[in-house]
Amino acid sequence: MADSAYLCRTPVHGWVEIWRKGVYEAGFTLMRSQHNLITNVGKAEFANLQIAAGTAPSHASVGTGVVAAVVTDTILGLEIYRAAAVRSRVTITVANDTAYYDTTINCVASFDVTEAGLFNNATANLGTLFARQVFTAVPVAAGVVLKVIWKLQN
Repeated sequence: MADSAYLCRTPVHGWVEIWRKGVYEAGFTLMRSQHNLITNVGKAEFANLQIAAGTAPSHASVGTGVVAAVVTDTILGLEIYRAAAVRSRVTITVANDTAYYDTTINCVASFDVTEAGLFNNATANLGTLFARQVFTAVPVAAGVVLKVIWKLQN
């Protein structure tokens, strides 16, 4: 019983970062960094992972939706791109305490990125939405490369 009490006191939380590299830029520039929102279905899937019954996050997506993120979200407002994340663990406070998802998205059209999500499926609008955040627009054009980085702890 002590284990379940511990889990209740340590909810999953984290951050999302949006980095952008323009067509003629040598490196990436941090455009947005903020706490993310863990969805209800994401919390349930994290519980499944605790008993080896779930599927871990594997893909990040960006979109142009502007409706505020809420815990009942299951998809992005208007998903534009989804790509596989390179998954690893990093240290924030103690060794290997943070899951790290690093996704590179090569943009082929112009739009304003206003939302990001973390999923466990490669197909747009499918899979479990673990985390979502809406933010001030990040303009992109064809040829721009985005990096979407999620850091999750519990």
